[in-house]
Amino acid sequence: MVQLLSLLEPVSALNAMSQAVQPNQSQVLLTLFRLRMIPLNKREALKDVRSAKTAEKYFPAAELDPVITTT
Repeated sequence: MVQLLSLLEPVSALNAMSQAVQPNQSQVLLTLFRLRMIPLNKREALKDVRSAKTAEKYFPAAELDPVITTT
């Protein structure tokens, strides 16, 4: 469940930005590109959503459950 939340956190931030009062289309597209390059990249580590901002923890994407990788 934590792994799924780690994937959904940047998606929800993108959703909030794209529904802003005056969304900047280029900024939304850039964020979408970064979303694809970082959280959805299996070679990059994902931030654990339970970690504190002062001591962020990450877990390797290679350790994702099979259900998470196909969701």
